[in-house]
Amino acid sequence: MGHIGGFGGFRSALWFAPESGIIIALGVNQAATDPNHMATQVLDTLLTYQGR
Repeated sequence: MGHIGGFGGFRSALWFAPESGIIIALGVNQAATDPNHMATQVLDTLLTYQGR
């Protein structure tokens, strides 16, 4: 589950994996960077490390 958003050059992403309890929150201060891509990569890496 997650949500992304942005305003005035700032972007953010929040992702939660209920089965593991992992929450990833990421905010960046440039509109050209996609925080959703970065946050899902971190979440996928952590879930893989946990064997999920």
